Amino acid sequence: MENDYFAAINISFRKKYSPTEQEKKKLRFLSQSVKQFIKSSPFVRECYMIPLEKSSILFLESESENNLKRFLHTQITEQLFEKLWNGRSEVLAFGIGPVLHGMLGIRDSYSATYKAARVGQKLKPDQFVFSYDKIATFCELEDFFSGGKGQNFAKMLDELQSQEMLDTLIMYFESNNSIDETADRMFIHKNTVKYRLNRVQELTGLYLKNPDDNFQLYLAVLAKKLRK
Repeated sequence: MENDYFAAINISFRKKYSPTEQEKKKLRFLSQSVKQFIKSSPFVRECYMIPLEKSSILFLESESENNLKRFLHTQITEQLFEKLWNGRSEVLAFGIGPVLHGMLGIRDSYSATYKAARVGQKLKPDQFVFSYDKIATFCELEDFFSGGKGQNFAKMLDELQSQEMLDTLIMYFESNNSIDETADRMFIHKNTVKYRLNRVQELTGLYLKNPDDNFQLYLAVLAKKLRK
């Protein structure tokens, strides 16, 4: 076992959601279905399940680090869980831990599932499957911000005069700095987006077309999200 590689998956309801007994049964059935799907893979030697009150923990074991990573990144997806789960996906949050080595790896991957789910929900509340490998940098930033550091980033946005301005700036970054996509996703005219972003720039003294300023505003938005 010390020579093998392990990864943990945390299948759970969202923290503040109170599931019914029927939903808890459905989650256990979902966990069993996912376990059977995993065990059918030639890249996974074994899959162990630990059922808890409002969640289940799966531990995957493999001889190959690369094969297990590839399996997790390509097969354990939101589409898989949507296919197996007959219910509202927005009440769920699944954390996927990194592939690590040996007995200590089991513990650390398990711990990372909680961090991935917690940080992932802050960054992408419309999603429900969160891989630690894909958001590891943001998990470290959350530690940084939640530890009382980086307060200047959050203060950058204190001058904004409305929640609409902040929401528009957040959506702008989530839309890959596209004004047209921001307008489409917020159901507003693109001139409204331009007006709000111009006001953000005037009030902060930072300009989105300037790479350094853009980066600072992006970090300020991250600080707002991760300090929730």
